[in-house]
Amino acid sequence: MIFGAIEHQTWAFLRGEGDFSVEDSAMGITDVVYRGIAVRPSPEPADVNDALVRLEKIATTFEDGLKKLAERQRR
Repeated sequence: MIFGAIEHQTWAFLRGEGDFSVEDSAMGITDVVYRGIAVRPSPEPADVNDALVRLEKIATTFEDGLKKLAERQRR
């Protein structure tokens, strides 16, 4: 990935269509790589709790639907 990024950064320069800044390119590529491996903070507990409440409602809805379906099939 790093060598490909370097290659893409130099194409315009190698074709004589623009300038090439080693420093700018190095910073840009480093930034992409760093952000790709950086640890992201875990979600806030409120976000997790909200998600759990939604999932519990969905599970209850599915359970209710399955019970109704089972009752219909028994008839």
